[in-house]
Parts: sequence; C-alpha cells; structure tokens
Amino acid sequence: MLLFNVIAAYAGVYVFLRWNDGQWMLSRSTVTPQSDEVARQVITPEFSELARKLMAKGDVPGLSVGVVRWSESSASNADVEFGSWGIMSEQGANVTADTLFNIGSCSKAVLAVTMGILMEDFKYGRNNTALPPGLTELSWNSRINDLLPADEWGLANEWATKEATIGDILSHVSGLPRHDFAWDYTDSTVDVVKRLRYLKTTHGLRQEWDYNNQMYILGAHIITRYAGVSYTQYAKERVFHVLGMSATTFDPSVAERSGDLSHAWSYTGRRIPLWFGSDASKMLAGPGGVISNARDMTKWIAALIPGVTNILPQDNVLPPQVLTDVTQARAIVFGRSAVPGLSMIAYGMGWMRLTYLGHEVYAGTYANIGYGNITFCAPSTSSAYCDRVRAAFALTHNDTLNSSPALLAEWPRLLASHIRLVPHEPDADESSIFWLTTHYMFPEGYGKDQSPFDYELFPPGFGLYAQCATGEGFEDEGCGVFLTLEGYDGRKEGVPLREQADLWFEKVA
Repeated sequence: MLLFNVIAAYAGVYVFLRWNDGQWMLSRSTVTPQSDEVARQVITPEFSELARKLMAKGDVPGLSVGVVRWSESSASNADVEFGSWGIMSEQGANVTADTLFNIGSCSKAVLAVTMGILMEDFKYGRNNTALPPGLTELSWNSRINDLLPADEWGLANEWATKEATIGDILSHVSGLPRHDFAWDYTDSTVDVVKRLRYLKTTHGLRQEWDYNNQMYILGAHIITRYAGVSYTQYAKERVFHVLGMSATTFDPSVAERSGDLSHAWSYTGRRIPLWFGSDASKMLAGPGGVISNARDMTKWIAALIPGVTNILPQDNVLPPQVLTDVTQARAIVFGRSAVPGLSMIAYGMGWMRLTYLGHEVYAGTYANIGYGNITFCAPSTSSAYCDRVRAAFALTHNDTLNSSPALLAEWPRLLASHIRLVPHEPDADESSIFWLTTHYMFPEGYGKDQSPFDYELFPPGFGLYAQCATGEGFEDEGCGVFLTLEGYDGRKEGVPLREQADLWFEKVA
C-alpha cells in the first residue's frame, strides 16, 4: 500500500493485492531480493530521489508516504514504513508522518464503510433508531425514497427519485452529474439534499457512471438520521476510534490546534487557506472532509487488507462483509484499457477498482433554484454592485481587465468567490459562447505575502462553457452552462439551448 499526501494538491490511497487461494491478498514482490535488507526496505534512497524529482516537476511543497507491506518474518504480520519530504508551512517546518492533510475524495471510502457498519447495527439489533413503517432492513438495496420524506429527497428524474438505492448513490450511477457549484459554505447537509430536485440529470438511473459529490452529502444525511448521532460522531466512534486513528478528524479547528496541520498552496505557489472551515465541515464530511496523516491512514489501509493482524488494536477490526461490499466493483468508469498492463476501471463505493500487471488495485456546480442568482456586470454597467465586482478583479487582473472583454460577477460559493465569462472566440460569429472561469479573490493576500492575488480554479480551456440566448427571437432568454467539454461539443442544432445545457439560468431582468 502506498499512501500519498501532497500539500494542497493531492491525497491518494492505493492498495495492491494479488490473488491467492481464492482471495485477494496484499501483494508481495516477485523480484528476488539481493539481501534481507533490500527485501525489508521499500523507501530507499532511489525512492526518495524519485519523490523529490516528482515534487519539483509538479511544484509540490511537501509529501508524506506510508507503506504497508508483508513482514518477512511472519505470514500474518505486516510492516509499516514512512517517508516524508519537503515543508508543511511558510516558516519551513518539515513534513513528517504526523503532518495532517485533508485527504479529499478518499473520504468517500470512509463514508461507505460507515454506512455498512450502520447496516450491520440494524441487522444485529444494535440500532438506536427505528426504520420507517414497512421496512425490515437497511441495506445497499434500500431505496432513498423509502428512507427520507418527500420534502427532503427528490431528483429531477421521477423514476430515479422512486428507485435509487443507497448502493446507487454511493457508486455514482444516480444520473446526476458533478454540480459542485450548487453548494456553498453556509449550507447544511439537508439544504444540499433538498436542492437536488432542481439540478439537471444527464443520464437515467444506472445508465452511466457520473461522479457526483452531493450523493455523499446525502449519504451522510442518511447516516445522521438513522444512527441517532451525527455522521461525523458516528464515523469517529465506529471507524477512527476502533482503528486507533487518534489524529484523524473532520474539524479543521481541531487539526489546527494540534500544530500538525499543513499549510496549503495554490499551483502558482501562493499560500491559500484550507478549502473549507469548521462551519462547513459537517456538510463536507462525507464527500471530502476527512483530515488525517500518513501514520493514521496506514491503519485504515491495514483494516482493508485480508490477513493483517498486528497493526491494529487487538480484536478491533471492521466487518469483513462491509469491506467486501464497498470495494466490489459496481459500475464501469472506463470500459477500455488506456495503457498496456492496465485493465478497464470500475467503481465500488468510494473506491476505484482495476488490475495492473496482474495486481488488483483499488484507489481511493441569471437564476437557477439549485444554484442561486448571478448578476453579471459588463465593462460599462454602472452600479454599486458592479463597481465592487470590477474593483475586486482590478486588484489582480488590472493588466488584462480592459484589454479582454468579459462579464464579471460575484458568486460566493465554497469553490469560488467570483466568476467571469470570457468570449470563447471574440472575433467569431458565435459571440454568445463563453469560457466560464471561476476565481477566489484574495485582495489582501494570504499568509506572509499580503499582495493581492486570484486563485483561478477553472481557467479558460478547463471545460466549463456558457452559451447565452438573449434578445428578440428567443422564446426562452437566459444562459446555459455546460459542465464538460463532451456536453458542449455534443450540442445539437434545432434543439433549444435550455434543454441541452447542464445548467440553465433564466434571465430575470
């Protein structure tokens, strides 16, 4: 197992298994070692040199790696290694195995396991709440429509509303695409859930794999409703405490007080805050809110590996059937191999599944009710609001603001504070087509550097497109947003823009 934690850039978990006597086991090297020391050591000087080269190439300030491998002295034991390189703070503090990072979407695997544990509680009579009348079990096949009231749960697709199960939503086959700008830091889990019905689905239920973070917010809401305590408390008690993951938390303020939380940097090298604060931590806990370190995450991985007995607290293991359920492939992500030796890629619940060179591997968002209102400002628009918006952009884009025509707007969201519509091809006939770029403005800088800057999360060309239909001749006036290049390129002549766009913002003034 390799666990990678990269400051502000990446967190990943990879488990490499081999097939043996009817089950997948932690892979052992097939290369004959030159010595016992070589057999024992994974993080070698050569490994460290490779890590440093990759960090330099990717402008990564700090990296922490944890390795779980079979012990050479025992068939049921595994050994752990740690390696750390680079810095975790502006002051130059070194990264260690105890440095805390947000592990991002690897958090989804934690939610899936926690959901499975809740199901086990109901199965064996350990539940603290009752199921709705008529339900006799809580399982991966339980329908959301049977678990939540109609004023909370609903999708734009009526059949998906009625039939979607817990297994469907956690394996990304609900039909809802990645509406990541539909939620902001003031939302609760139930706020996000109630707005799902206003978001456009791009596929029917179980037709295609389509990654969606809101479904893991929904998962956390279901756990909170039926565990009798919040999802974060339940996961702490039933997963983190059981595995001895004492440093792992959902709360950034707890991580900050420990003194081990890494600073974060943008891809341009400017320090930025952790992408969510304590006020949003419960809402984001399911899809991406776990904060942990390499030391704790090796315990998480050890719990997923059949046969390892020595790393975890004695007799404290996660239910084997739950681990099988969440790592079992349920949906196809890529149906063809991209490179030699690599299989097609599938998805379980919070885990990717694939094989590589014979080894099994799993790795861990105008007016729209779902999105809110947006008021764009043209260069000539005069109002207090537009003056404020242009002033924010002028601090960081003064050299291009006047030379590059664009529509500007405030849009306070978790992943952005402002957005900009830049003409896709300013001299082309299709003047209504724009790049949609998202920005997080820091007018007073952040950290030691107090100079203003803009963290542009989705720059032009990333894949967010907008097309507007306004003026005479249009039955529906507004702007449509396409969340992917595939959706934009797949536009059809003769079909109203409103029907094709992933988001439709009605012109209201």
